[in-house]
Amino acid sequence: MALPLCIHAQQVTINGISNTTPPIAVSSMLSCTPVLSINTIEPNECGLTNSGTNLWTGGSVDTYFYEVSATTGAVINSIPKPSSNTPQYDGDLDFDGTNLWYVNEQQGKLYKIDATSGAIVNQMILPNNNVININDPNNWGVAYDNGSVWEIEYIMSPGNSYLYKFDAITFAMQDSFYIPHIILPIKIIDGDLWGAAFDVPYLFEIDKTTGALDDSVQLCVNMCTGITKNSMGFWLTGQIPGNSNRIHLFETFTGLTDNSVKDYQGITLFPQPTTDVLTLKSKRDKILGYKIISLEGKILSSDNSFDSTNEIAIPVSKISAGIYFVTIDTKNGVVIEKFIKQ
Repeated sequence: MALPLCIHAQQVTINGISNTTPPIAVSSMLSCTPVLSINTIEPNECGLTNSGTNLWTGGSVDTYFYEVSATTGAVINSIPKPSSNTPQYDGDLDFDGTNLWYVNEQQGKLYKIDATSGAIVNQMILPNNNVININDPNNWGVAYDNGSVWEIEYIMSPGNSYLYKFDAITFAMQDSFYIPHIILPIKIIDGDLWGAAFDVPYLFEIDKTTGALDDSVQLCVNMCTGITKNSMGFWLTGQIPGNSNRIHLFETFTGLTDNSVKDYQGITLFPQPTTDVLTLKSKRDKILGYKIISLEGKILSSDNSFDSTNEIAIPVSKISAGIYFVTIDTKNGVVIEKFIKQ
């Protein structure tokens, strides 16, 4: 299959802030101590995304992508990387519900891959602005965004990045920006574009219209190569003292969601965090029952005696402080949500 033509002379819009300007820091992780760390398939993981309850990742030295359990790290599924891939030079991953989007760093290619078979659906050559060594593309981050795909190319010296937006079907370039930091993984999280920096210990929120850095959050790992978020919380790949290279789960940082009230599929949990009572309120579906489950999978309490109510109060005063899941049985299915007990 012929590769779409990439116009390397595409104008890059200059936006953002000076790399000498301190990052904006208006939000922070609730804690940089991971809630959970799972072992990785390889010692050097590259790329991270999620398919709901599971995670997708790839290593730097093998020829497979792995779908793993977000609670145990056990391999659920694996698909081959593109046959033309050079395994030791991997980049980021994202999942659009059907396909994996994958960047090969040194090839300077973007792949769209069937997540079931590993078959290549489409591919393209990415822009290459490494004028010092034209044979060494530094493309890395990728993020699917409702019909478009964001990709980022880093330049180690002088220490900046170029952000591109492509049409997910035609691969036509829709926009491009200059970012005054070295950004590796990127993801769309709660509708916003976030990227993990290599040159400073921050996650940045990147304005999708101007390319400006609107917000920053402390980056809790070293050498971050993947970021994603699911119902369990916020995930980072990277190094933590004593934890080596693993995939780490953190409490969601305040820059992403309103932690006072969580609304998921019509179910509101409050207060959040809670101390004595956790209230569940449904806007649509009738609540039939619930289970409180620890991160280790142990059921701590349950009650299925409710008769189609829209609001229940769960006593949690006897539960130790920490992060837990609540599974909520409704007439239209099960909702799984996270809450924090103080």
